[in-house]
Amino acid sequence: MSHAQVSIIILNYHGIQDTRACLRSLGKQSTVVVNISDTGEKSTEGEELHKEFPYIDCLESGNVGFSGANNLGADYALTHHNTQYLLFLNNDTRVHASMLEHLIHASQENHDKLAVYSPKIYFETGYEYHHNAYTERERGKVLWYAGGFEDVKDVYGWHRGVDEVDMGQFDEQISIQFATGCALFMTKETYKKVGHWDKKYFLYFEDMDYSRRVRKKGGKVIYVPSAVMWHKNARSGGGSGSNLQQYYQTRNRLYYGFKYGSLNTKTFLVKHMFHEYKKTDQNTRKAFLDAVFGKMGKR
Repeated sequence: MSHAQVSIIILNYHGIQDTRACLRSLGKQSTVVVNISDTGEKSTEGEELHKEFPYIDCLESGNVGFSGANNLGADYALTHHNTQYLLFLNNDTRVHASMLEHLIHASQENHDKLAVYSPKIYFETGYEYHHNAYTERERGKVLWYAGGFEDVKDVYGWHRGVDEVDMGQFDEQISIQFATGCALFMTKETYKKVGHWDKKYFLYFEDMDYSRRVRKKGGKVIYVPSAVMWHKNARSGGGSGSNLQQYYQTRNRLYYGFKYGSLNTKTFLVKHMFHEYKKTDQNTRKAFLDAVFGKMGKR
């Protein structure tokens, strides 16, 4: 099957070097890069990318967040190209040359029924959480994601296999609970049935929400271990543990929990907020309050 039928959506937010490396790993695929600029900012990164990679479509957007920019890119691809499949891909990634073939094959094996798919994802060499814990030979084979699952009680998503060296222990294709937004693949029919990413999240938890919506419609979320890529992790969010990451993850965890959680889960979240409010930092307190009062979207 021709790769021209796959449209890849990549978001660029002050990350041109990462985006360049990602595009080089993809080769000349049908790719829509959404260059995100803050209000009042003049960014030339989109123009630079298009000059270097003239085969890509480069769209300019305001800072509409991960969800909004993905929606913009996907809608453009479906309108302007003969797109059969969509791959939402982080710009701070590098893909194996055969990754798309394996994702397409998994979809065809499922007879293109309602589903979303994610590949096996390694930390890019040198970007591991515990870099010095691994030998030179192990680096590049340290898992970041081998399927996503939910801790229903505490309302957290967790990655199976994270920090483990890949020894083939997660080589079975299985149904999972959420596909990571780092690399989320689907048919155009699935996208049209499930709809846009929820813009209220802006950043973080939107992939768990999308996967939940797929499952609520009777679809599947599938981990495809034969499809492989590498990830530098949280580059556009200021790095793992940044204030920006902490704010959105805290607020959106509460939003997600109140949206889908049981009465017990909601009660737990309310008690957690009351317990933590006075002793936590201002950034987290704002996240609590914004979630409670429904101040979603961009902070």
